[in-house]
Amino acid sequence: MNQGQIKILHIYDDDKITEASIRLYNELNKFPQTFIILTDLSDKWASLKEQFLNVQLIKNNPVNEILLLKMINEFDVVYFHPLSFQKAKIISKIKKTNQLFIWVLWGYDLYNFLDALNSNQNYKTQLEKKSLIKWFKDFYTFKIIYKKAIRKIDFCYFLIDGDYFLLRENFKINAKWISNIYPTIEYYLQNLTNSTVSNNKILIGNSATPSNLHSQVFDCIDSNIKREIICPLNYGDPNYKNHIIEVGHKKFGDYFNPLVDFMPLKDYMSLLENCSHAIMPHERQQAFGTIVIMLFLGAKVFLSEKSTIYNWFIQNEITIFSFEKDLTNEIDSFLDENTVLKNKKNIEKVLSIQSFIEKETAIQENFYKLLTI
Repeated sequence: MNQGQIKILHIYDDDKITEASIRLYNELNKFPQTFIILTDLSDKWASLKEQFLNVQLIKNNPVNEILLLKMINEFDVVYFHPLSFQKAKIISKIKKTNQLFIWVLWGYDLYNFLDALNSNQNYKTQLEKKSLIKWFKDFYTFKIIYKKAIRKIDFCYFLIDGDYFLLRENFKINAKWISNIYPTIEYYLQNLTNSTVSNNKILIGNSATPSNLHSQVFDCIDSNIKREIICPLNYGDPNYKNHIIEVGHKKFGDYFNPLVDFMPLKDYMSLLENCSHAIMPHERQQAFGTIVIMLFLGAKVFLSEKSTIYNWFIQNEITIFSFEKDLTNEIDSFLDENTVLKNKKNIEKVLSIQSFIEKETAIQENFYKLLTI
């Protein structure tokens, strides 16, 4: 470690938010940072790599595990964006020295682990639901590799403390909680043309997965509502998608509009601008970006009180509504102008680029202090 310096490494999956995150972190220049993207698509990242000399591309395969292990040993602080299986497997093999490991939560990495921890421990019961190969794969992934990896994590970089407490309630950890957010509100809004919603359509869920609780939502809405129901089903479980399409058309007829094909981001954003209400009943943290966009546009958003993000919005004085308690009575009314403006102001306060830079600077300075005491 150079005097007055620490070396920081970020390891990313190939994802749509990876570039935005790397650009944000490159706004910080107090400590040298290196960025690795695990990808087989080198052409996709050519322009970013050309712009930032501290970006490297490594193919995401077992052959490169040894290379990554050697690289990690050369750095003082390592961020894992997110804790994917490939990264967890690498961490599980590392003999840590004077280093700090940071788990940057993307959502699925935590909830898949918790789901596995809380699954029935009796393998015979589990085999009734999945094949022997699938059972062994899940057992090895979550109950061996992830457990080893998470015990070596020093900081859980989770936006919401509720997710950290959820992890701590289910698994013994030594890691501490820190909080920051990316992408920022500027990233989310870059493909929007209007600053407020301009129609009365209803958005339900964000994918063709059971966690969206589509059927329960449909049961809460009057079939004679005469408003278009936008239901994104263009990724997820094909069988579940087909089931929800059938149920949706049966109840709402031609007012039900399932999205089943890929949409360019700009077109999808234009569609969101027409939705005055968004119902996101997930009990796990999901669809955070869509929720933020809808709130900023002035939509009335319904979340499950069981979700950790429900309390986070309330704590930050951002007006949201309870899926369990408010949906039936609030679906026909709209947010007043003062509430819309207050939501925008408070979202910008906690999710802006400036907020990220200030928090991240303090976080990295604290890492330096911990490593140089």
